[in-house]
Amino acid sequence: MKRLLIAALLSTSAVQADDESANYLNFIIQIQNNAPLTTHKIDDITPVGNGTALKGVETSSTFQLWTIHRTTGAEYLLDEKIVSSYHPEVEITITSADPYEAIPRTRVDHPFEVRYKVTGLKSNDEDAPDSSKSIIINHVATTYDTTDGYGNAQAMNSANRIWNNDNLEVGLGLGLGLGLGGGDDGGGLLGGLTNGLGGIFDSLLSVVLPQQTIDKNGLTKQTRLTSIQADDLTTAAGEEVFTAMAHPDYGVAEPSMLGTAKVQVWPIAQGSLSGFQPGVEYNRIPDIQVALKDLYPASTTYVRAYKGNPTDNPSDPIIINSSYVILNDSVPGDRQYALTGLDNFITEAGTYTLEILHETPFGVDLLAQSSGLVKKVGLRVIGNLNTSE
Repeated sequence: MKRLLIAALLSTSAVQADDESANYLNFIIQIQNNAPLTTHKIDDITPVGNGTALKGVETSSTFQLWTIHRTTGAEYLLDEKIVSSYHPEVEITITSADPYEAIPRTRVDHPFEVRYKVTGLKSNDEDAPDSSKSIIINHVATTYDTTDGYGNAQAMNSANRIWNNDNLEVGLGLGLGLGLGGGDDGGGLLGGLTNGLGGIFDSLLSVVLPQQTIDKNGLTKQTRLTSIQADDLTTAAGEEVFTAMAHPDYGVAEPSMLGTAKVQVWPIAQGSLSGFQPGVEYNRIPDIQVALKDLYPASTTYVRAYKGNPTDNPSDPIIINSSYVILNDSVPGDRQYALTGLDNFITEAGTYTLEILHETPFGVDLLAQSSGLVKKVGLRVIGNLNTSE
């Protein structure tokens, strides 16, 4: 019976992202938690399918889903589940205003919601083991080192997109570089998170937030703002991982993972318009330099022009088609370009305003603004305003 139970819980479906799955070697580690700890490995599994555990469960077993990049050797622990006859089941989901499904994500100035769906707790049963009466919620917030851009985050996201677990969404994919052999793996991920992240991320700030306890079945909802740490939070990026753990029991020395989910947090975009010199008259409208930084992964950014002073609701704005930047990625992006030929748009004398607008799932934001006076003989700039969202 336990062997059949394992097969059902181990059944995993996956979503293949393009042809990326061919670059990864996938396997499952089964850890028998009864003393002495033993491990068993199911090699070279396919992205889609199900299987039966190699060994039956005497007290409890932990199953870890791993993938290794065939070229770089980077290791990713994508998922972990404990199986027993007494542990509760936990499903954690994270949502935000961004409907992106592969990996939940938000922006540093917008909230997200964490939902815990718990079944199987026996809080009122005095004879039940402690591990079946309540669960522990761990929360780790990690700030990315973006000195060299978002290449590391993009590699991690690429590995994560290979898998989409039925119960745990996309798993962790943190590239922890944890060892695979021996009985020391039975403690789950918490030790790896608190002892320092390895693998593709080397210089990160990780903060372990206070633990929570859930002692009732049903749905628990929490709305949160980001907990990542930075001197300037508007420019920070990172991720937050929420993990449901079972209390140590029956020879399991460390808490065991019941469920996990993460959300990525991206910075506020910035933009600037340059090329105007206040107080200078131009015989023609000069080329305008546009600089964009940390555009949201799902966004459309463009420049518009309209006659008159800055206003929230301009009349007959002109969208500069050559200014469009459409981003559909897993990480933020930067762009720099020049706007030329604006004389084709601004042909009459008067005051004009140029603006950079940034459309995201969270709304439309003004990144930069420049107002100028167009005369019959040229243009005289009267002011600039560069802003972030």
